Amino acid sequence: MDADTRSYVDACSVCARSKASHRPPAGLLHPLFVPNRPWSHIALDFVTGLPPSQGNTVILTIVDRFSKTVNFLALPKLPSAQETAKLLTDHVFWLHGIPVDIVSDRGPQFTSHVWKAFCQALGAKVSLSSGFHPQTNGQAERANQDLGSALRCISELNHSTWSSHLTWIEYAHNSLTNAATGMSPFKASLGYQPPLFPSQESDLAVPSVQHHLRRCRKVWNDTRSALLCSVETNKRIADKHRIPAPAYEPDGCLRFASYYGEHMVLQRSPERAVMWGYGPDGGHVTVSLSGPVNQKTSPVPVIEGVWQVTMNPVDAGGPYNVTAATEGSTATLTGVLFGDVWLCGGQNNMFFETNKIFNASDELALVPNYSQVRPFMVALKENQTELMDLIEVKLPWTVPTADIVADFSALCWLFGHYMHDILKYPIGLVESCKSSTPIERWSSTRVLQQCGLAQSTTEKAIASMCRTFSVTPYSYTYHAQGHCSRMLSTSIKTSTSDGFPNIRWHQSADVGFVPNPRMPRTFMAVALDLPDESSPYHTIHPRYKRDIAYRLSLGARAVAYNETDVNFLGPFPNQTLCSGRHVNITYDQAVSVTSSYDVFEICCSANQAQCGPKSLWVPAPITNWGPTTVQLSTSLCSPTEEAAAVRYAWKDWPCDHKACPIYSLSGILPGPPFISNCHPVIN
Repeated sequence: MDADTRSYVDACSVCARSKASHRPPAGLLHPLFVPNRPWSHIALDFVTGLPPSQGNTVILTIVDRFSKTVNFLALPKLPSAQETAKLLTDHVFWLHGIPVDIVSDRGPQFTSHVWKAFCQALGAKVSLSSGFHPQTNGQAERANQDLGSALRCISELNHSTWSSHLTWIEYAHNSLTNAATGMSPFKASLGYQPPLFPSQESDLAVPSVQHHLRRCRKVWNDTRSALLCSVETNKRIADKHRIPAPAYEPDGCLRFASYYGEHMVLQRSPERAVMWGYGPDGGHVTVSLSGPVNQKTSPVPVIEGVWQVTMNPVDAGGPYNVTAATEGSTATLTGVLFGDVWLCGGQNNMFFETNKIFNASDELALVPNYSQVRPFMVALKENQTELMDLIEVKLPWTVPTADIVADFSALCWLFGHYMHDILKYPIGLVESCKSSTPIERWSSTRVLQQCGLAQSTTEKAIASMCRTFSVTPYSYTYHAQGHCSRMLSTSIKTSTSDGFPNIRWHQSADVGFVPNPRMPRTFMAVALDLPDESSPYHTIHPRYKRDIAYRLSLGARAVAYNETDVNFLGPFPNQTLCSGRHVNITYDQAVSVTSSYDVFEICCSANQAQCGPKSLWVPAPITNWGPTTVQLSTSLCSPTEEAAAVRYAWKDWPCDHKACPIYSLSGILPGPPFISNCHPVIN
């Protein structure tokens, strides 16, 4: 009887639908975007039901999500949407500028057409929390908690006096150290802590404007780093008590795959852009293009919930609308451009954001000039098997703004910037970077097997994106035209280890330059002459990304776009001869030479034995040079020895910033490191 009862209850659909769930909440935490500067992202909320105080019964709480600065405005009643807009104009915009994003709940002020039109006119994004997830606006809710505690303490004996204390509550809140940033809201916003008493004024003496600007920039960088750390910690703690959201299978609705979107860049002619997505099984999908030119594909079937069409070639330009249609349903992408798409994948130096480079404000001020350079960012989500589509998109295709580019890969953005200057047509940039990870973690089992490498234990979603892109002309510039790289930069100035020099050499397959037979259709940017000794992000992460991006753009023009008059390679020796007490090196191009004592080294040998990493290498000073030649002294070899090999820049930190001895005649391209046997002169 007991077993029959349990079996009946377990099979009851009404019980299954109606009983309370005792499982942890589904869906992992997705933190809000971390701002780059004060007052670019704000949060709003109202405190209501207060006892009358000087005619006021409501408080509007305004929170800067970057610095945690709050403004408390006492109001006689709940304002309308138009009145709320005026309050922000009078108390926020005139002092801090127009924000990029405004977070609020779904109060009638914020869901009205007036509010949406107001924010749209300002160019500000409206971010509304859901009714069952007030944590979305958690910063304003938390500020309200602190406000309530302070009001209860101060106005305990006379509830009608709370509005007269509001200014000092605000001052106290903004003066206290915030747990997330590790500093007070005043300091995070202004760059210094305002004094409460005149006797503290001397502590704020600023010796120079430059010092003040450096201090403010450091405060902002420290604030954002602390916020990112706090967000990561909070997410880790929250996710311990949550479970991942269920993976939903295609529901039969017509839509494009995840990495297609409005404002995107599709591959231009002569290639044919490929579009794919999901739809109802058994249906047929037609894709049409409307814009400067119009076209329509033949219907293609939806097989196992997936459809795919290949467009006819389209010249660079736009904008276009791309519409997929099936029986009774359509899906449209607007603002689509045709151009070239580059995939930017890498580790820390590719991940390095634009807001961290030297003179970042100058670069960000130029962003409006590059509306046809469109960024897209992949979310770093792992999966145990190779996927057909991305798990998540971090940044959909978008028209760039300074705030978006500030958090985008600097090297990727600057490269696209330089390529657009030359090509004069749209450039799409796909960023997918993961710091401090080996390439095996980025590659699928299939790719590793093809390369003869060990199987990866965890595959990234980016691997599937590379696979999908590689078989579609959409990624033509990445897959078919060439691969780019950056020769390892410097790390430790006093290091005597051969670790970094060996890695640089292996990056070119032990040839010294690319393209070469083992690495065809490849180009690199030499970065060993760009050390950044004072980089707050460690010396291995230099802030000179403009130089690296420009050098990469030269390689792209020569290798990917076949521009024959573009030199992208630094000087490389094509002959190394030993003659008595000298070594004579002949380069493959005209050189610009600066005298040096120890950047060149020679291996001395009495019997011309093979030199290797364990051999004794001694400095070889430059004694003379010509248009394409450099002469080195072998005086540090003993009288019984001769130079058997020569190497150049074979150090972790071979020279200071742009101060290596060998450059192209223009002074732009440094000679790459090399190691070569020394051939005797034949008389």
